Amino acid sequence: CASAFTAKTNVQPNQFVVQAFNSPWSNGKVALLVAGYETQDTSNAATWLRTNGAVDTTAGKKYVGSSATSASLV
Repeated sequence: CASAFTAKTNVQPNQFVVQAFNSPWSNGKVALLVAGYETQDTSNAATWLRTNGAVDTTAGKKYVGSSATSASLV
């Protein structure tokens, strides 16, 4: 599923994505996707999310990162 994951997220090997969506189940709520290309990338995403106090979780915001300490808004 690697190529399918990249096609949907534009995330490459050794990267992760944190992206906010309007929740399809509850108006006014946000669903947050936290996923990496590989298991370690997903772990890095979770660490980055926990330790970065300036994450904008407004629906439509998307961050792509490559380590537990860095990500960029795209």
